[in-house]
Amino acid sequence: MGKKRVRLPTPKPRKLPQLAVKLPPPPRPSQEISSGGLFSFLKRPEHTVVTLEDHEQLLRKKEVMLASQAAEFERKARALAGRENSLKDREITMSQKERAFRDKDALVKETLASVSRAERRRADIAKENDLLEVKRHELEEQVGALKSRLDALQRDAGQKRALLGGTEKDLAKKYAELNHLQHRLDQREQLLETKEKVLNEKESGLLGFDQQLKRQQRELSERDKHGLSELAQLKEELARKQDLSIADVLAQNKALQRELQKRSQELAQREKQLESDADSRMKAREQELANKARKLTLREQAIDEEIAARTKSAEQDLVNRSRKLAIREQAIDGEITNRMKSAEQDLTAKKREFDKREKSIAEEELRLAQHQSELKEAEDGLSLMKEALAEELKGHMAEYAEFVAKWKTELDSLNAARSEIKKEKASITKLVQGDLRVLSEKEDELVSATKDFEKDKRKLITEENRLVERVRELERVAHQHGRVEQQFQAREKALQAYEDALGKKEDLIMKALNKAEEARKKAEELKAKIAAVKEAKADLKRLEALRSELEWTIEKESRKVIAMGGKLHHIEDRLKESKDSRVKAIEKRHEKAAKQEKKPVPHRLTPVTPPKPVETEEHVYEARAEIPEGHEETGIAAARPSEIPHLLNQAHDSLAANDLKTAKVILEKLMKIHSMLHDNDAKRTLGYEILDLKTSIKLAALS
Repeated sequence: MGKKRVRLPTPKPRKLPQLAVKLPPPPRPSQEISSGGLFSFLKRPEHTVVTLEDHEQLLRKKEVMLASQAAEFERKARALAGRENSLKDREITMSQKERAFRDKDALVKETLASVSRAERRRADIAKENDLLEVKRHELEEQVGALKSRLDALQRDAGQKRALLGGTEKDLAKKYAELNHLQHRLDQREQLLETKEKVLNEKESGLLGFDQQLKRQQRELSERDKHGLSELAQLKEELARKQDLSIADVLAQNKALQRELQKRSQELAQREKQLESDADSRMKAREQELANKARKLTLREQAIDEEIAARTKSAEQDLVNRSRKLAIREQAIDGEITNRMKSAEQDLTAKKREFDKREKSIAEEELRLAQHQSELKEAEDGLSLMKEALAEELKGHMAEYAEFVAKWKTELDSLNAARSEIKKEKASITKLVQGDLRVLSEKEDELVSATKDFEKDKRKLITEENRLVERVRELERVAHQHGRVEQQFQAREKALQAYEDALGKKEDLIMKALNKAEEARKKAEELKAKIAAVKEAKADLKRLEALRSELEWTIEKESRKVIAMGGKLHHIEDRLKESKDSRVKAIEKRHEKAAKQEKKPVPHRLTPVTPPKPVETEEHVYEARAEIPEGHEETGIAAARPSEIPHLLNQAHDSLAANDLKTAKVILEKLMKIHSMLHDNDAKRTLGYEILDLKTSIKLAALS
């Protein structure tokens, strides 16, 4: 089937050579009677006279018989040559069929080998898919463990925030106490103004005591110098502490800025690494496809070369067979010639041999018919096998096309994920830049507050100098009791100014602490979102490092806050000690002045209105209750709608149940609520939650 049958050139009919038969001499009369040969039926009866004419007629009859026998011999020789040629043709067709059968058998073996290779490849691909599935489950478990660790970290951060909230409440109480002290100082300042008016009215009656007052003035000036030196020392210590605290706050802000810049650089490097990994995977996949196409091309070339080689070998075999047949024909021609020469001697043997050969030819034809039927059955089986292999090859080609389409979709999804990551990076960069701008604004506010503090400090110094000059002028004309009382009031005012300066310093420190805490919270939230993005990319080792770094940062910030709280307590203790010591010293001076009042003094002044009694703790608590609680921070839950936590829990439950549609609907609702919020902190926190939810939805869609 499908093979061209090669026809050999049919041999031309050969003319048999004329038989040179030697006729025996005419028998003698004695021989005619005794010979019982071939012409015994021509015997004549005895005593018959044979004439020459009879003898010639007999010879002519014998010649006619010999000619008919020679013609019969020639006809049989031609039939024998035709039989031999037909046998040669059958032998050629049989060899061609055997060669075609061998070719088909080789093709079937090769096809079966390719099918077995395809089956092995499919089994390998199935194993690889199983391994990838196992790895995916392991990664999911690791991601869940990391999420649980992150939740634990968030809970720890919440507890620390709660502790910091308690310290903030204590600070609010201290602010209330300081405000109460400020109120008392204002009242005392009013009292001093009234006393100053009284002293101005009595200034005209004190001119006679100039000498005594000058002596007392010298004593008071020495005391003033001593007090001013103490005040200068306290101011220097206050300025030094203020510079140190401002430098610490600025250093912390710079450290936070450097850390945020470092995180953004790490995120950019990670994105570049992801892009290079995706490009390398795409290039590797394209290289793999090109190698497969090259292998298929080489295989087709090898098959074509093999077919050409087989065709060439078949043609060479055909030429060799034709040569052999030509040689055989020559041998047969010689054999026929020899046989024709000995035709008369072995005609009977030739006939028997011919019968045997005819019988063997019939048997050979029977075997050929059986072989042809077997070949036909084999060809039918091969055609069926070929159809089955073609169908299976179509299935493999379809699987290959599906595999290529799957890889293409995965590459598209990776490209889409990369674009989404770029968008998320841009949004995170915007948030980081916004936080940096807020930090710079807070830093500017801190610098401006420091400048205002310096201005107020200079004003206080000038006011203090003015009051000192005024006190000196009053002391020149005041009575000793008035001078002692005025000195007491001046010292108390200086102490109050010092307390006021310390209060402002505490305010600045607390503002700086609050700003540092807000910056730390923002940095923690940003780090948490960066960790969530990195979890999407299965960078587990880096996530562990980031987790340890976050724990270290939280612990470091906690230590800083605790240290700052210790500093505040230390400053408060020193303030209390200084205040107690000052009060005791003033009480001693007051007692001393009271003792001096009991001595007779000429031209004694009218008693000054006694100072108002010191307010008790009940008044302090009442004043503290009247102060509005403006220092407590407003919580995020109070500034955002009440349905946000419920929606977030519902979205996470939908993701756990692999319900992406519901999660996307909830995400749209949260985005609408985000656009309606006015509180910046609540809006930023909800933005981080929305970004985390988007990342989780994308990861669920990819898995």
